[in-house]
Amino acid sequence: MTLGEAQHLLGLTAGASELDIKRAFRRLAMKWHPDRNNAPESAETFRRLRAAHDSLLGYRSGDREQRDDESATGRSDAEDSADDGAGRNSARAPDREIDLEISVEEAYLGCIRSVRVEEARPCPDCDGLGSKPSPRGHLCVDCHGSGRLRVAGGLKPCEACDGKGYRYRVTCPCCDGLGRAIAAREVEVVIPGGSREADVLCVEGEGATADGLANGDLLITVRVAPHPLYRVVGNDLVLERPVGALRMLLGGRIRIPHPRGDFVLALEAGPAASREWCIRGEGWPARGEVEAGDLRIRLEPVMPRELDPSLRDILAPIADLIDKRAAQFEPEVHAWESRWLP
Repeated sequence: MTLGEAQHLLGLTAGASELDIKRAFRRLAMKWHPDRNNAPESAETFRRLRAAHDSLLGYRSGDREQRDDESATGRSDAEDSADDGAGRNSARAPDREIDLEISVEEAYLGCIRSVRVEEARPCPDCDGLGSKPSPRGHLCVDCHGSGRLRVAGGLKPCEACDGKGYRYRVTCPCCDGLGRAIAAREVEVVIPGGSREADVLCVEGEGATADGLANGDLLITVRVAPHPLYRVVGNDLVLERPVGALRMLLGGRIRIPHPRGDFVLALEAGPAASREWCIRGEGWPARGEVEAGDLRIRLEPVMPRELDPSLRDILAPIADLIDKRAAQFEPEVHAWESRWLP
């Protein structure tokens, strides 16, 4: 694998640092690792990502001696490439990783979600000092108002109160003297249609912040919440639907739920027994080279629990006719009665 191919595969530019290489590999590996991704191409993609990672790190290691020998006033080719057009150092603050739970419908169709990101920042009330000026003096707790501290060999002025015995600053009530406060912001995240469990989405520049460094990225791991109706099995969308036993015997049209909206299924007349129905291409959406899955429906017959008098009058002659032709319509009943009720 050439250097350019490895950089392209990991989404990196020339001169990427070792930290950038490792961060890019980790982000893509979380998406393509075979334990997380059931796509047929996941194993090969993960292998190529690992090869690109190892290739770039090997190149960086071999190039380190050349960088160490450069003069303090010189610039290396890697530095020129990293700064070319960017105008800033490639060092970044750490990435931030969070989980985001979404419904099956949101994962199937895609959506826009807002996530809350919290970060400790310098307290705005005390500018990060942890204390605020006070018009009234307070007895210094370090020297107990004496302005001096006893040390080996004598006394020295108390640094906490500048030897005055009193302090004219109080603990900041906003941050309790820590100098840091939790700031929260809302970040909009675009969830693409066809997202899957453990997919990792990257929102650039919304990670941790640090003075003098570019912001890190926000890495969001998708968690698809369990659904009372749908299950995702590989690329297929699976559901179970109860159907009246008479409807299964007679056939007819039944409605089937789907994340895109209900549709009507033409049910053929047949036995009142469990059936499986497969609709090609109506499962999980296609993604990349992976084709769309199938919608697999399991139909379960349900017998009426009770009939009112009007229905009994209608169905009684039908039941009598079925009893007379039990060998044709109810072979199990006919076989049992023939054996035990000759």
